[in-house]
Amino acid sequence: MSVLPQRDGPDIGGAQERAMSEVVGGYDAVRTVEWQNGDGSWTRLSTRGGWPIFETDESASTANAPSVRGFVAKVPGGRAVLFDPYTLDVLKTPYTPAVNSYEVEPFATTWNVPSGDVTYWHDVVLFDGTKIKVNGKSMSVLDIIPDHSFAAIPHLIYVHSVGDEYGGTELNATQKRVFAVGRYSVTSWGGGGVTETLTPTDPRTESRALTIGQRIDGDTAYLGELYHGIDGWDSAEEWAFSTAEVAMLLTAAYLVKTSVSANVAMTPPTLASTGSSSGSMTTDVVLPATEVAMYGIGENNAANTPYVRCASAGYYGVVWPWSGTVEKNLLGDVLGTYDRLTYTGAEAASEAQSGVTLTYTSSNTKWFDSRQDTTRIKDQAVPLGDTDDAYSDLFLTANATNLWVGQDGTTPEPDPALSEARGTATKIVSGPAGISGSYCLRDYEVQTIVASVTAGAHTLVALTATREQSTGAKAEFTGNFTYYNTYLATPYAWIGASLGIGVSSSCGILPYVDPVDIIPIADYYRNSGSHCYDQDAGAAAEINAKYAAVNAAVKAQILYDSENSDGVFSRAPAVAYYTAAINPSVSLDSNTLTWTTKDFILYDPTNEVYITIEGDFVGADNEATLTVLLKVQTRHHTTTQTLGTFSYTYGEMLVEREIGTSGKYAVPSPQIRAIFAPLYQEQGSFKGAHYVTQAEEGNGATAFHGFNFVLNLLMYSDFDICNSENDGQAVYFVPCNLLEMLYAFVFSTEYGVAEDGTRYPVTYTSRFNEMRDTLFATPVRVAVRNGVATNWTDTLGGDFAAVGTVTLHRT
Repeated sequence: MSVLPQRDGPDIGGAQERAMSEVVGGYDAVRTVEWQNGDGSWTRLSTRGGWPIFETDESASTANAPSVRGFVAKVPGGRAVLFDPYTLDVLKTPYTPAVNSYEVEPFATTWNVPSGDVTYWHDVVLFDGTKIKVNGKSMSVLDIIPDHSFAAIPHLIYVHSVGDEYGGTELNATQKRVFAVGRYSVTSWGGGGVTETLTPTDPRTESRALTIGQRIDGDTAYLGELYHGIDGWDSAEEWAFSTAEVAMLLTAAYLVKTSVSANVAMTPPTLASTGSSSGSMTTDVVLPATEVAMYGIGENNAANTPYVRCASAGYYGVVWPWSGTVEKNLLGDVLGTYDRLTYTGAEAASEAQSGVTLTYTSSNTKWFDSRQDTTRIKDQAVPLGDTDDAYSDLFLTANATNLWVGQDGTTPEPDPALSEARGTATKIVSGPAGISGSYCLRDYEVQTIVASVTAGAHTLVALTATREQSTGAKAEFTGNFTYYNTYLATPYAWIGASLGIGVSSSCGILPYVDPVDIIPIADYYRNSGSHCYDQDAGAAAEINAKYAAVNAAVKAQILYDSENSDGVFSRAPAVAYYTAAINPSVSLDSNTLTWTTKDFILYDPTNEVYITIEGDFVGADNEATLTVLLKVQTRHHTTTQTLGTFSYTYGEMLVEREIGTSGKYAVPSPQIRAIFAPLYQEQGSFKGAHYVTQAEEGNGATAFHGFNFVLNLLMYSDFDICNSENDGQAVYFVPCNLLEMLYAFVFSTEYGVAEDGTRYPVTYTSRFNEMRDTLFATPVRVAVRNGVATNWTDTLGGDFAAVGTVTLHRT
């Protein structure tokens, strides 16, 4: 028994409806018939097995005129506008539809596209109520009434024939090529209608699941949900992840679902003894400052003589007496011969969540060493200064009108560029060279933990922790600050040396004399005849000014020199770079921790568009800083917004626990959870973004990427309301990977699980409260257009400027 017919569009009258029903034999079957009305419009009857609907399109006169389509923005509860994404000019207001139920196709047709269109955008298929529209206009030839009961985007299995991508009436009578893909269900209208649903369903009906954004890859839909046990998110029961991979087909069975479960809690490595060993190793160190070279400050040469017409061609010069020493920290290493007890553990796993493979690796190693240490100076080149452009002598030359530095009397040249220094650019220290008296016995405990979770090219979690403790005797070093005393005592003694140290300690600025004894500055410059007395009387002042300028530039150079110039690259013990003394008891303890996280609000690898929340925790010893960023990344731009920066002080950051009952202690392996939970994976379902796809750009379209939404970060305690909250205008997001790090090292130092097995312990209540009341309590507007952070939708009208939750769409 059928119900009363539904109607979409103008009423065509009971007589015509009865006639159409008789053609298909009543309403109880599953049949479709189309009828052209007198005004050129079309009415379609779909019986739907006793649930008939009559749909009437507009008249031919309007149906044949393309309507504007493209990029749309909508005020919540108010009007929507179609606008030019490149100029932000409003093209039509008000405008419909404005829905987040569309798919951008991999091809472009002329359906509802004006003649001469040069946007090169691809077709957009969308659900608008019970109609399927292409480029903003209904397409009845698809022969589907989208009567699905859940929010969904369409997916079209198109015909791979240019100009016939949507098929024809006859083909589409049996091939239902549009599917509805929601966050937890997929519907095909083939065979009278088939729906597959993500399981288990109880976590969703009991509000303890977070559905992630649906993703379409080829003709397969990926649905996923992260959920916790019935006793709560922080109960003893671990998280679980479920995926439904739904293949969409044009023939029976139309939908084929494969359910996949994934672990979330990764197995932490357990430390176990691998036995004893012996060997040697080196550890890099930076040694204290010591003298490595001398420097000299330039002075005018006492023999400087000015230019005097017909009397002196002039001589200027600079000398560099020793002025002081250069002190540098040298690089060294500690050569340790050890007896070692090693504890180590490693784990690795792969999990598939929503069709994305997550790869987990974690290792934890601790050494207990007794070492015999000797400190050495490494082979190295110590930088002193840039000496690339230093000269032993410079020559002043001229033609009739110009003075310059060079050895030519015809063509002026720019004066040479002078480097900041002269002499030796580096100090060569030969090594490795042991430091006399540095041998000592010392005990070490050294631990390194490395862990990561990756999703393809994206690192979701990256952790590195180190702790080094040492006790016992330790060498301490004092630099040699008397090595160059003999030189400093007679600073002028090496000036003018022909080789070895001091060879660069003087520079003359001389008149150039050509091979036939012509002196251009006297014989050419401002000289009207062939004798020196024919030179203009004012020329001398200009020549001396040029001499003085070149002299000043040379004098500004600093001289660096050392025993390297004498071929000496190592020092005898009596004059070594360092002396060593042994402190019999020194205890040291240092630790570092870096933990980065990435959580996707939008994950669209096909178009290389991502919106992420990224955490960066950096700690050393007892101080740490946490920075939380929001990034909007496209193929062309990356925009970063800082959401919060927090500083923390620890009594002990990396707390040790006993290794079993061994009596030895180590930092335990943190509990890492592999979570890939993007809120959206298709722009057609996301109210906060619309953009030109990569394929459209390849078709000639100009790039455009627009984003606008208000973000609210949720803690795990609000996990259960995330799905329902996102039914509204703002975006609500649980950054799971960030929260995992917070519970492990900010809200506690329990590594994610307390020693008694309690999950998510909180021991630093004030830190928890601060984070809850700031980062997780402050709505943040995210507004970015083509890489520029700006409230760009405000330009669309006063009603748009009045709210931050303007939604974005395409038609």
